[in-house]
Amino acid sequence: MSMLWAFIGAALWLAGCGERIEPGRVEGQAAVIRAAVETARAAPEPVEFEAAGTVQSEVSGLIAAKTLGTVTEVRVREGDRVRRGDLLVLVDPRQADARAREAEAALAEVRRAEAAARAGRDAAASAAALAEATWRRYRDLWAKEATSRQEYEEVEARRLQAEAERRRADEVAAAAADGVRRAEAALALARAASADARLTAPYDGLVAARLVEPGELAAPGRPLLRLEMEGGLLVAVHLPEAAAYAAVPGAAVRVEAGEASHRGVIERASPAADPASRTVLLKIRLPREAALRPGAYVRVAVPLGAAPQIAVPLTALLRRGQLTGLFVLDDSGIARFRLVRTAPLGGDRAAVLAGLSEGERYVVEPPSALADGMRVESPS
Repeated sequence: MSMLWAFIGAALWLAGCGERIEPGRVEGQAAVIRAAVETARAAPEPVEFEAAGTVQSEVSGLIAAKTLGTVTEVRVREGDRVRRGDLLVLVDPRQADARAREAEAALAEVRRAEAAARAGRDAAASAAALAEATWRRYRDLWAKEATSRQEYEEVEARRLQAEAERRRADEVAAAAADGVRRAEAALALARAASADARLTAPYDGLVAARLVEPGELAAPGRPLLRLEMEGGLLVAVHLPEAAAYAAVPGAAVRVEAGEASHRGVIERASPAADPASRTVLLKIRLPREAALRPGAYVRVAVPLGAAPQIAVPLTALLRRGQLTGLFVLDDSGIARFRLVRTAPLGGDRAAVLAGLSEGERYVVEPPSALADGMRVESPS
């Protein structure tokens, strides 16, 4: 009996629910909600092309070893700021210093030899001059038959011998001077090798990479550090050929890094397109106050001009997962949720690229209670 009464009660409750009318709606009609409505209109709007870019230092270089030796000290790490002339890496300088000392000793020796050769040349020149003067006197005496032929010939032979000694002394002195020049060049190379063992910063900058550790062998040409010049930052971005016409040097572009936005200026554009990617490389200069690091990812918006577009306030757009849509009203004022494709215009508006046609009405600020199929009336 109890089961029978329970069944009868449930039936009566269901019957009552079927006749219930929700507040705010008339039976058989759609629910009505009040919201601001606007008509979509196309107007000229700035058009931008967005592309991914990478921040770069204006000057980036590798600090490479110039001599063979063991790295004894590395004084910097990644992220350190350095000034021009700061010591960065020290390669064991003992071999280079020893070669420099040997070159100094060799130079001192050849300079002593050169001094002796100059003295010998001067002595030979004096002897030759004396022999020449004596020969001239005996030639005059011989012409006057005031001396014997034998004495005249002996004086002439001494003159010729003195002249030969002078020429040999000149050659020795010239060879000694050439030896000094060679020794000086060898010493300069040895001193340069000794200096090359001490690698210093060529400019103010930031250590981007440390590629060597103490105890490793340094060889000529081996990269030891990568140094980014402090100050100038550029953004490298590749534009498709269809948008490259807007890459005019001096034009302003928008560079976005996370929530921050910076005003960049086009520095230069490659005169030729990459045949593989069909893109043009663009370099954009960032302002000095941009707190970005080389290698950072940014978005670059390049203005392409203006074109008619339908712009809607951001308040009209709703997110449904990864999709974006808005409520569009049909001729009867019924709201229908429609997916759209948009692009940012800056400020509080977005351009609707697809999904909304000119002349259609849409809800400007959809209330949270608005659902597909409800009737929308504009507030009076």
